[in-house]
Amino acid sequence: MRLLDSIPKEDFLQNVQDKYRRSQQSIVMGSDYFREQFDQAYVLASLMKSEKHWNELAKAALYSLDIEAASRIFQKLGTACKVLILDEIKEVEDTKLLAGHIAEFFFKNYELAQNLYLSSSKPSAALEMRKNLFQWDFALKLATTLSPMEVPLISKEYAEQLEFTGDIPAALSNYEKGLQIESSDDYLVKKQISLCKAGIARTSIRSGDYRR
Repeated sequence: MRLLDSIPKEDFLQNVQDKYRRSQQSIVMGSDYFREQFDQAYVLASLMKSEKHWNELAKAALYSLDIEAASRIFQKLGTACKVLILDEIKEVEDTKLLAGHIAEFFFKNYELAQNLYLSSSKPSAALEMRKNLFQWDFALKLATTLSPMEVPLISKEYAEQLEFTGDIPAALSNYEKGLQIESSDDYLVKKQISLCKAGIARTSIRSGDYRR
């Protein structure tokens, strides 16, 4: 305990917090300082018994892309859901893809996550993120280049969202785009066409265009 007592605990953890704050605008790729000091910071956080310090240390670990350290802290905090997420992404070797996952799931910084995904080995992750968030306008723009075959499907989803929010002309336009799908006997394709035709009928009436 004498050695630990000689360490300026508040100053040390403040340095960790300051390092995190300086990194908030962009994820730090591999902080040697953090990795070297983590064990000591972990002991100090344990002694101080402050959830605030644990959370700051967890953020520093995430910004350093140190999945093992972050998982260890979240286990200490009892946040099992975050541990599970880290378990799912810990094998990702592409640092930009890994950083994108962290920006998306832990910091909810979707713009940063998208930029990281697009510059990674799996740019389609950006499209999947926007779809999972029901951000169909962003998804539609991404699908145009990343997955053109999905454009009709996303257009239909976007049309339904626009119709619900009252943007009828834009909804009508996207329902029409939703019909630009290759016809087949597939149930989902038939359902897509049926929903788009019904949407076109509704939005045409609401917009006063009875010719459609």
